[in-house]
Amino acid sequence: MRKLLNNPRLVFPLALAAIAFGARAALPGKFDGARAAGPSQAAALQRSSLTEAAVTDAAPVSIEAALAAVKIPAEIHNPFGSSAIQPAAAAVPGHAQPDNLDTLQLSAIWTENGSTWVLINGRIQRSGDRVGRIRIESAGQDGVWVEHWKGRDFIALGETFTLATPARPSSGTL
Repeated sequence: MRKLLNNPRLVFPLALAAIAFGARAALPGKFDGARAAGPSQAAALQRSSLTEAAVTDAAPVSIEAALAAVKIPAEIHNPFGSSAIQPAAAAVPGHAQPDNLDTLQLSAIWTENGSTWVLINGRIQRSGDRVGRIRIESAGQDGVWVEHWKGRDFIALGETFTLATPARPSSGTL
């Protein structure tokens, strides 16, 4: 096989054929004009343009109409297990919305040039920085004091803190 691939008389025509096939695949419009379209191809083109026109005529006019037209089944099959997955409650007027969650995971604490730095959620932070709706009040070698709308909390090194903020009631309730 190696002797054949070292022979330029064999490799040159193969290379030209590969370039020609690659050009044909990359530029299909350039080489399709030589063939005449038969009646079956013309009919297929006409059918596809009719179905596209029907689809565009039936499409909803606004985003709200499109979202209203989407049907969500009550149960969705879970391909990885035997139990069914229940869809989450959508933001529909009259239904309760889920709470907003801010989660902080304190992974590391270090002091450098008199400043204490912390690694929260994979990002380097220091006192005064904000992560979501939570402000880092102070950092020490044992952990971090955080301030939020409920008050203050201490997060020890390696712990995870989650703040649940209730969502506003939708316009259909209250």
